[in-house]
Amino acid sequence: MTDFNGSFSWLVEYSVPAGAMAGRVRHVDKLPATGVSVVMLGGALTTNENVAMGYMSKIAPVLQTEFTGVGLYAGYYQFNDVDPMLIKAHTFRMGGCRFPLSVQKEQQLKNILENDPEIGYVQDLYDATIAPCLNDSQISTARNLRRVVFYTDCHGSVTLYHMVNKAKADLKAKGWSDDMVAKTLKNIVAIQHEPTSPLANVGHTSYSFVAAADGAMDFHDKKSAEFIGKHDMQPTYMGEDYSNLLVVGKIKNDNLSEHGFKDVFGPENNPDLTENGRLLYKAQKNVLRNVVRAAQKHEKIPTWCHAVSTNVDVKSIAFAKGVKNER
Repeated sequence: MTDFNGSFSWLVEYSVPAGAMAGRVRHVDKLPATGVSVVMLGGALTTNENVAMGYMSKIAPVLQTEFTGVGLYAGYYQFNDVDPMLIKAHTFRMGGCRFPLSVQKEQQLKNILENDPEIGYVQDLYDATIAPCLNDSQISTARNLRRVVFYTDCHGSVTLYHMVNKAKADLKAKGWSDDMVAKTLKNIVAIQHEPTSPLANVGHTSYSFVAAADGAMDFHDKKSAEFIGKHDMQPTYMGEDYSNLLVVGKIKNDNLSEHGFKDVFGPENNPDLTENGRLLYKAQKNVLRNVVRAAQKHEKIPTWCHAVSTNVDVKSIAFAKGVKNER
């Protein structure tokens, strides 16, 4: 039997001294016990500090110009013999979705789950962010979880999906009822950019943003099958059952993949963006601001309309149970 190298991950703090880049990364074992923290969980290519900091460099200016006392953190992964794409397949299956694999890939996934059953890179980030928030008090645990705001890109949503499931198992082990667990974990808030995880009935509160024409997306649930591949779709809100999902048909005029994170908080007059793309990114920025503001003020988690409404014409976003556009 060959040796198996399990997966790992690390959490780093984003802090750039004025006029300097050296010493900007500090590894942390867990989030501080006070104050609001924003945690970025990037895609599967986030395998070093530079990529993690690159993500946070897009988010930081939005927060640092409007808020004080918000900690900024990002995770990065070392997958070793764990294939993140097979973890994605496993995640969709956990969500009740189909995800067909070849015989060879099935055996590889079985080997991963036998040798890295806790999914090490998930466990490490869970131990640093969510686990310290949990205790025997439902009120205290809910309050602690409200201080952490997750921002995920691509595979980051897969990572968070498993982190929330670990929290569910830990709270159940404390003897909590299903209702107590469900209500408490809704205090975990995430903004999800192009999530590659199940959308329906996730355990946390999320606001998800997707370009239907994103060539990198690979969904395996019935709802997403209705819009993936569409290039002419008007901005459509799918509702809370689907992670408060906002879908648009086109973001970039060149339309190679529409998957990138780089345009998220760029100039709103970017000529590479369509009107739909500008609306999606503006809504995403507003959600980040409003969610962090509510957390700092100890207010309720914003509803969809309250989260996206600033400078966004909510009436221009159609509410849809299904999508009728032709591909």
